[in-house]
Amino acid sequence: TGADLEQQRTTEQLALVAVLSVALVFLVLAGEFASFTIPLVVMITVPLAAAGGFVLLWIMGQCLNAVSLIGIVVMIGMADNEAVVKLDAIRRFRELGHSIHDAVLLGGRQRLRAITMTSLTTIFGVLPLMLGIGSGGALYQPLAAAVIGGAISAQVVTFFLLPVAYAQMEKRKERKERT
Repeated sequence: TGADLEQQRTTEQLALVAVLSVALVFLVLAGEFASFTIPLVVMITVPLAAAGGFVLLWIMGQCLNAVSLIGIVVMIGMADNEAVVKLDAIRRFRELGHSIHDAVLLGGRQRLRAITMTSLTTIFGVLPLMLGIGSGGALYQPLAAAVIGGAISAQVVTFFLLPVAYAQMEKRKERKERT
């Protein structure tokens, strides 16, 4: 029971670390963008990307433990980074005077390769761990499953949901400015 209690305590602490990392990322983004709405759009990626990590853990028959939570924390950082990179490109095109629709398309096209290559290198880098190849491979399978599942779902969210959410936010802001 001592080992079980220690594992439970570690899992609780890692869950706290995950929550604190999300809060700190939000605060840094709020300071960077000088806005609270844009970081909210970026933070959409966090629960949806985490859901992908949890789904792949479930598919692989892995449990939620300290190692998988480390993978979730890593994935949160990756998902936020991808979202920030894409939103920054879209915002730059908006500042140049492009319409919302054009800025989303141009920003997406400009950052497509960089985001895709980053995700693919991460996925292929941890794939041997997920397959249990190498010494200690079985120990790191939950971490790899969380990272790969999160990276895949973060890609989908970053390429499709994030631009739609940003465009809706911008349209709402333009409507408020007109009235």
